[in-house]
Amino acid sequence: GMFKVVNASLMSAVVKGPLAVQYVIGAWVEAQIGGLFVFESLQSAKDFVLKARVICGHKYLRIFSCTCEEEVPLALLSSTMVREDVLAAWAGEKGHEIQVEGALAYKRVKLEEEVRYA
Repeated sequence: GMFKVVNASLMSAVVKGPLAVQYVIGAWVEAQIGGLFVFESLQSAKDFVLKARVICGHKYLRIFSCTCEEEVPLALLSSTMVREDVLAAWAGEKGHEIQVEGALAYKRVKLEEEVRYA
């Protein structure tokens, strides 16, 4: 299974502005540009949550199991999607990039069940 990290109101965890995505439990959401980041393992998702807390000060992030369709190669993402606004969105206050380890990108993602984690 795959895992998606979102904020308290089911929006993109880190990305702000026009590229932020609103997710709905049980409904397909499609990427407008590039792909939507998901994690291959629960551990990778948890690691990302910890980094987002430390680097960006995000206090409350949620993890959901999800179903994904149409994988988008990360190499393609870095060439098409990583524009200045995206880099700015992914950069923390101190300018550190959050490394998205264990992540894949998909065109469509459907949130299934929330995963409780400590």
